[in-house]
Amino acid sequence: AKERLELNEKEAISIRDSIVQMEDKLSCAEVVLENRKGNVRAAEQACSAPNASQPSSSVRARSEAAADTTDHPPPKRSRTDPSTDSSIIIPLKTWTTGKIFSHGANDFVRGYPHQADEAYSQHFIMHLDTGNSGHTVISRAAFDFLGLGRTAPFHGRQTMQGVGGHTTFCPVYEIQYTVDSVNLLKQGTIYRRTVKAAVVDSGLRPCDEGYFDLLLNAEDTRKLSAMQVAGKHLRLEILDGPPQYLYDKKPLKTQCRFSVQPQERQNFTAATDIFEQFFGHRHSRPVPPNHQAALSKMHMSQGPALVVA
Repeated sequence: AKERLELNEKEAISIRDSIVQMEDKLSCAEVVLENRKGNVRAAEQACSAPNASQPSSSVRARSEAAADTTDHPPPKRSRTDPSTDSSIIIPLKTWTTGKIFSHGANDFVRGYPHQADEAYSQHFIMHLDTGNSGHTVISRAAFDFLGLGRTAPFHGRQTMQGVGGHTTFCPVYEIQYTVDSVNLLKQGTIYRRTVKAAVVDSGLRPCDEGYFDLLLNAEDTRKLSAMQVAGKHLRLEILDGPPQYLYDKKPLKTQCRFSVQPQERQNFTAATDIFEQFFGHRHSRPVPPNHQAALSKMHMSQGPALVVA
């Protein structure tokens, strides 16, 4: 019975993934249909215009050619493939999935493996926040899971203002990501984007509903949604909240071979003492004066890793 239950759970996850893919294809097909209806309406309006009362020679030629196909019907057209239709607009939802690059894995990672079966993963959840004028944010859970603290280029620290007025001093790193729906612009191609993201601890776990691994601010969202390839465009769809199907609701592994041990959570308020901002409060373990300058120099001069864009 236990094996049958596990098999049913695996089948349910596979069905869910298939449903998500079918929904994306259905959205693409609907957009194609609307575009073609618009083309038909435009042609009808052009034909009904006053200057179109007399058919031109080209129109007459097309009519005669169409009449001549009575005995020779045209070949059947194959069903439209959304990945090859140059008129298609790809829906880009504000809550979606994607992959984040890990230098330790030397590849883009899709998400957190299930504890019961690592063959299945909960995909990284990305929130495209069009109303956020602050920093792009990566969760502490994803940051530690990917091992980015050891390898990602460091870009200093930034003060972030919370909703309740709470001020946090967050490290900023350069990361690379890709969005699954954007990769539909061209099959077999990964469109990677590079952003500077502040590392924050949201207090939620990856399995909690409402959690996100990467939050893009308004500017990064605008740049992403403006992408186009061979006439294909992206259309931003605003969602009221995260869809439940993004969360597997299964125990997840948040540590793997390229991960780093999660650091103790520390929130730094806006302090005037630069030592407190970088090395903790005064009651912490003292650092010898001759080491303070060296540590600060090492921390601020941490160079970016070589990344092929």
